[in-house]
Amino acid sequence: MANAIDTKQLLGLSSEERLKLLMLLWNSLVEEGKAPGVSEAALDEAERRATELKANPELGIGLDELRKQRGWK
Repeated sequence: MANAIDTKQLLGLSSEERLKLLMLLWNSLVEEGKAPGVSEAALDEAERRATELKANPELGIGLDELRKQRGWK
């Protein structure tokens, strides 16, 4: 099968390459109007957290601190 996807080869990609591939695939779903939506429960939870953070900003951390804690660049 000439067009078969080699899963082992895909999983052998670097994390950066896999992320780029993931974004490419996700964006293709969005362009086709086939990306899954966000549930009402997820939207409600995001709203609850945003409200809580606005009322208590000391609960949050900045992006630089998050990156530091997670070991992100």
